[in-house]
Amino acid sequence: MKSISIVMPTLGKSSSLLDCINNFLTNELLDIKLQLVVVVDNDLNKISKDFLELINKLKLLSRIENNFFFDEIFVNRSMSGPGNARNIGLEICKFEYIHFCDDDDILYPQNYQFIDKYKTDEDIILMRFIDSSKVMNNEILFKDIISFRKFKCKEFLSLLDKKKFAPVQLQQFLFKRIFLQENKINFPETHLIEDIVFNLISIYLAKDFILINSSIYYYVNQLDSTKSLNTKTQAYDYLVGLNLLVKRLIFGIRDEIPTKILNECITRIILMLDIRLEDCDTNLKEAKEYISHQKKVNIFNFKKTKNCYEWITKKNKFLLKQILRDDSNSIDFYKYLLEILGNDITNKNIEIFVICFGPLGKSIYKNLRKIKQEVFILDDRWQEIIQQKSICHSNIYPLSYIKKLSPEKEYLFIIANPNLITENNIMIKLKNIEEIRKNILSFKIIKAYSRLIGED
Repeated sequence: MKSISIVMPTLGKSSSLLDCINNFLTNELLDIKLQLVVVVDNDLNKISKDFLELINKLKLLSRIENNFFFDEIFVNRSMSGPGNARNIGLEICKFEYIHFCDDDDILYPQNYQFIDKYKTDEDIILMRFIDSSKVMNNEILFKDIISFRKFKCKEFLSLLDKKKFAPVQLQQFLFKRIFLQENKINFPETHLIEDIVFNLISIYLAKDFILINSSIYYYVNQLDSTKSLNTKTQAYDYLVGLNLLVKRLIFGIRDEIPTKILNECITRIILMLDIRLEDCDTNLKEAKEYISHQKKVNIFNFKKTKNCYEWITKKNKFLLKQILRDDSNSIDFYKYLLEILGNDITNKNIEIFVICFGPLGKSIYKNLRKIKQEVFILDDRWQEIIQQKSICHSNIYPLSYIKKLSPEKEYLFIIANPNLITENNIMIKLKNIEEIRKNILSFKIIKAYSRLIGED
């Protein structure tokens, strides 16, 4: 019988995941050993009544169900962040595999049975997930897999490179506990990017993988999930995470391992660092001082780690060296994008639409609006976005607005999603609107993220 530990950091407000586990334990036969570790990162008086009621139900179930175990931990520092909370939960785990989940997601615990059915013993299990926004998923990895397939490290990483799949979502993976312990893998103690840094370190140190073609969870993609994470110290999280990632993998990467996706993720982290610093009105110098003095951590040093030059791309070497320079205050990503846009920025006859209003889209929109007024937003979450005070309501529309464009004008569409697969899916959607494109004077599409990271 296989055994799984679920680690759930929480502020004690959302109870979606607890509901799923409670319903499963109440209505299904538990044919695996299951441990639930709830790490509460909030003050007790701020926890919702519904959440506490579910906790009490699960505590009771753990007393009567032989194969279910429940642990609850309160973090000493309230609001310390999911990175720290997950590290605390990791220490409590006692079962074979560990599954890190978010409290507002929907879990399908009945599909844990396949882990036992396929006699898994690999370092990392990867299962399918569904996304509420319908643009983020890992289906592309399972196209040729009917039930399951096992991979060695090089083969799996080649698959990621071939499919251009960035392993961002933490919940799609289950990690062998002894593998994490032996390699001393932990999360960066941050509020942001702790998941992708942990994923990358684990993936590039693992020996073997199994992909199981069964959905394990439903990811609730919320526009405002990081809206409150808008302080300077949380902007510095990107540098904290990048620092840990580079230092851990500099000596861990083997010569034969493909590193295209790893380099793409490093560029992505640096881009998001640049965006967050700009958004929080701070700079790179302050971020480096924060790491040195507040976190008491030395930043990576290329002079001592020359072997990393073999796998880090030319562009990333340039960006990382730019971060290390004492006189660097910012990372100028947008000069590349502005060069591509050229005369389109100043041409009064061209209207520019930024598609996807996440951090990247917001940053591109703000920078372009400094130069040109005819800049608009296309995002199906437009009703949520217009609640933001900094956005002019008349400048935002759903994606379907494309069908209403005037044929007499020229248009430039900038896809601003920091995920190559999602970006490509949006590109296909736009290209499929042939009947609209035929009637429009000029219809250009630019994949901003691909251009910024050197993929296009």
